[in-house]
Amino acid sequence: MVDPMAWPMELVPERYPGTIRREMTVEARAEDGRLVFTAVLRDRWYDDAGAEEEIHGYEVRLVTEPPDLTVVAVEVRPRHLPFPECPLAAHAAQGLVGLRLTKGFRAGALAVLGGVEGCTHLLTLVLAASNHQVVTQYLLTRVDDGSHPEGTPDFEQITDTCSGWKESGTGIRLVRKGEPFPVHVDYGQDPPQN
Repeated sequence: MVDPMAWPMELVPERYPGTIRREMTVEARAEDGRLVFTAVLRDRWYDDAGAEEEIHGYEVRLVTEPPDLTVVAVEVRPRHLPFPECPLAAHAAQGLVGLRLTKGFRAGALAVLGGVEGCTHLLTLVLAASNHQVVTQYLLTRVDDGSHPEGTPDFEQITDTCSGWKESGTGIRLVRKGEPFPVHVDYGQDPPQN
C-alpha cells in the first residue's frame, strides 16, 4: 500500500510548476518591563512569469514577563488560509498563556497547537518566536561594556543550548568574567585577496 501523502516519483516542473516560498520574521523588543515578540509567517507559490498565490499566513504577538519569559498575552491574526476551520486555531493559541519561553515551551505549544484544535503553520511560527528568545539575550549585551551595572545577566539558562553557548565556550566565559562580547564577525565573507 502506498502512503497517501507520499511524494510522486517523478517531480518535474512541467507537472509541478513554480516555487513555494516560506518567509518568517520574528522580532523582539522591550516594552514597559516586558519582552514582546512579534512574528509573521507567509507561505506563497510563484512562478517565473510573475504569477503569485498566497497559501498560508499568520501574525502573532506574544507578550512575556521576566525573569522566565512567561507568556501573559497572545494575539493571533490569521491571514491567508485555505479552509474556513483554519482561523479557529487562533482561539486555541490562548492556551499558550502561562507557558514559559525559557523552559518547557515547546512541549506546551505542541500540546496546545499540535492537534486538530491547532494549526501546523501557527505552531511553526510560535516555536520560531520562542526560539528567538535566545537571540534576544543580545539585548542584554548590546550596550554592555562588561560592568553589568544592573547585575550580571543570567546566561546559565542557555548554557549548552548550542555551540556558541557551550559550557567551555567563549560566550559563557566572557559573561562569567564580566567582560564585553567581541564584535560580530561575518564568517560567510570571502577572505581578503592579497
